[in-house]
Amino acid sequence: MAALRILLVGDSETRPFCLCDRLNEWGGQCEFASCRADVVTLLRGQRFELVLSRMRLEDGNAFELIPLMQGRPISLFSYLPAKDGCWWLPLVQSGTECVSGPALPEPAFMQMLEGLVRRRTGLLRPVIYAAPGH
Repeated sequence: MAALRILLVGDSETRPFCLCDRLNEWGGQCEFASCRADVVTLLRGQRFELVLSRMRLEDGNAFELIPLMQGRPISLFSYLPAKDGCWWLPLVQSGTECVSGPALPEPAFMQMLEGLVRRRTGLLRPVIYAAPGH
């Protein structure tokens, strides 16, 4: 099966970028964008099924990415740092805005993300995720 195309948005110190190795291990194929303008450029020329973003971007915020994803087969999640790790907020699922959806704590999000990537790529071997520091 083909790799799941994933766009990671933020800088190299942010959570989405830290996930790259794990996503590649699961069969994902990652590209990087540092700001909203980069996302616009990449979406013009490439197809992504999943976008993981930090909430604040150098030229805007993750909410401004929603119109770029609507009507496309893309899901967008943004993370919110918290003292106990981070929470992932679904903003778009399969091209439909879902800002009111429940935020997921990192362990639950990682399980969902792993299942999504592995099902898409056919690599169904389970991996147990432990949050950093646990």
